[in-house]
Amino acid sequence: ELAGEIDKPMRMEVIGQADARGSDELNLRLSQERANEVHRALVSAGLDEGMFSAVGIGATRTQDETVSRRRVTLVVDYSRERAEGVSIQ
Repeated sequence: ELAGEIDKPMRMEVIGQADARGSDELNLRLSQERANEVHRALVSAGLDEGMFSAVGIGATRTQDETVSRRRVTLVVDYSRERAEGVSIQ
């Protein structure tokens, strides 16, 4: 459903995270694998591969320590493309 809802043009970043268990190297690898899996699923759903990137950040940063860090976050940026043609008065 997501593929049909997204209005182009835009950029999207798929960010994989891991929890703090294990070594930094292992967590970085696991988080990259999470991001890659979501990337593949989005491409399979019909999204243009050039619209987004996938990055694993391990357990290095988190917005909320109380939430499980084993997750993937999608960051959607419409700003550059959407700002064109907009006038502020």
